[in-house]
Amino acid sequence: MHRSQNRFLGMIWRYFQNEKEVETRLKEEMSSFFLAVAELAENYEQWLKDMDAFLSGNSDRIQIQFQSGTVMEQKIGNE
Repeated sequence: MHRSQNRFLGMIWRYFQNEKEVETRLKEEMSSFFLAVAELAENYEQWLKDMDAFLSGNSDRIQIQFQSGTVMEQKIGNE
């Protein structure tokens, strides 16, 4: 092989090694992002179900749970 061919093959090898490293880092860093997005989607879905139940009149109480774990329940209506 000529020296220029070796240098060219070396450049190709380094390019693919760098691509693999970039791909690995992106997967590592993005996985936590996608997990957070999935959790938000689950929470939003549950919130929609709760609001739908409340608005359809199946409940005369509203319940709020704070991040601290404290739960507050309040009867609602015209009394």
